[in-house]
Amino acid sequence: MRSCLLPIAAVAGKRITTIEGLSKDGRHLLQLAWVAEDVPQCGYCQSGQLMQAASFLKDKPTVNDETITAAMSGNICRCGTYSRIRKAIKRAASGDGALAAVETPACAAACSFLATNEEA
Repeated sequence: MRSCLLPIAAVAGKRITTIEGLSKDGRHLLQLAWVAEDVPQCGYCQSGQLMQAASFLKDKPTVNDETITAAMSGNICRCGTYSRIRKAIKRAASGDGALAAVETPACAAACSFLATNEEA
């Protein structure tokens, strides 16, 4: 459910998953595919896009341009990265093993911090 459309009282006592709940370390396949396909631009729509994509993939659908477009309708990207969003969803759905090597910005910062502190 989109949080902008749902009154808080409607979710009382229910489990809610936010974008942070996809992965404790930011390495959910969708998050990695988002980085690998260079989807993020302004960031305005990213959490909604990612959560909608996660909901879509959870049901193990047939993944193609038509099903992705139908599942993602209603999520507006101000920057127009729809083709990259579709590529990222397809890549995550395929379980692309190469995604494990993707360095996320958070990981890059942490790795840099650790390297700096190990030298000290």
